Amino acid sequence: MDASVLRLAHPPPPGQGSDTIMRLGASPKAATCTGLLWHDRRPRPLNPGPKASEQVQDLWDYVANFAHTA
Repeated sequence: MDASVLRLAHPPPPGQGSDTIMRLGASPKAATCTGLLWHDRRPRPLNPGPKASEQVQDLWDYVANFAHTA
């Protein structure tokens, strides 16, 4: 399974959850970067592309399998 799928299932600890927004709030450069989606300190594409549907399915399968074994 792709590591990014597992990352969706395991969000960052509470102390790191606001890292990106805090950096954007403190950065003068952020005022010139409107309309972007930011995640993990960098802008991300607004359209995740065809790989996203595969990741969603992988995550769903992982959670469903975990639920059946718990």
